[in-house]
Amino acid sequence: SVLFDGTGDFLSIPYSDVYAPGAGNYTAECWIYTATDNQSQPLLMGLWNGSSAYSWALQLGAGTSMYPRFLIWDGSSYNDNPATTKITISAWNHIAVVRNHNIFTLFLNGVSVKTATITGTAATVDTPLTIGATSSGGQPFTGNISDARFTKSSRYPFIPLKQTVTTTTSFQDGI
Repeated sequence: SVLFDGTGDFLSIPYSDVYAPGAGNYTAECWIYTATDNQSQPLLMGLWNGSSAYSWALQLGAGTSMYPRFLIWDGSSYNDNPATTKITISAWNHIAVVRNHNIFTLFLNGVSVKTATITGTAATVDTPLTIGATSSGGQPFTGNISDARFTKSSRYPFIPLKQTVTTTTSFQDGI
């Protein structure tokens, strides 16, 4: 994990289409740990520079709210989607936002805490992917972030295959 002290430090990865969501399915997720519940809308990760170039963001609510939220900017308006469930302070929390077609689901520790239908597409912006604050150092997070990732698939919830797997050979044969 990476420890962020809340003074504007962040990780920055140069812009790439790899983490530009476009119109497809995607998942943005990370593990966080914080001991403080009074932060100013800290950015966990996103393409969000804090001044003019916005696409998507995964962050926490302001002050003592500390609820996860995701934001989408379509080039003309924001779509702000806060949960009403707070993270647990002084414990590891897993936060994920999943887009499956036009349905966005926000998960906190594996439980869906917000669902929204958004028909727009996140704007394409040439700004770095940042973790821990915006690319200008604003909205800094205080605490640890681990295993942050963005994938162009709907990773959650896990839906088992609806087919039966059969075999004619025992897995124990030949032992």
